[in-house]
Amino acid sequence: MNNKMLIILLATMCIFAAGCIGDSGDDVDGGETNVSDDVISGDIPDENVSEDISENVSEEIIEPRIYSITLDHYLSRPALLEINKGDTVYWNNRQNSGDRKRFTLVSEDGLWDDHIINYGMPFNYTFTEEGTYNYSILGQPRMDGTVIVK
Repeated sequence: MNNKMLIILLATMCIFAAGCIGDSGDDVDGGETNVSDDVISGDIPDENVSEDISENVSEEIIEPRIYSITLDHYLSRPALLEINKGDTVYWNNRQNSGDRKRFTLVSEDGLWDDHIINYGMPFNYTFTEEGTYNYSILGQPRMDGTVIVK
């Protein structure tokens, strides 16, 4: 009796396994493949062209970042900064020469009005356009710099 049950169980598993492999179920018309003459000759029918090609191009999304430029020892560090569009730059006045010097930050490209940065107080700007932008500190020729936005 155990042999009969084992044979029936084995036969059932074989039938089940045979039903799970082989046919993918995509063939609706009984195995015949219909290829139009237009596709064989290289012409693509207009109804297949309607898909927008730009949807197939994946753009890498870059999260905005924050960068810091330190104004200290009468230098601007870093003097050259490369960032991405949408990133924000903070200029931080860390010049502590006893009197806590104030600096006037100037955008050579007119991105912002001249801005006074007191000791310990930052100024920030978010760059929204690609390009090369120059800045300087009024009266401090060694404190100029460049921000390159890609």
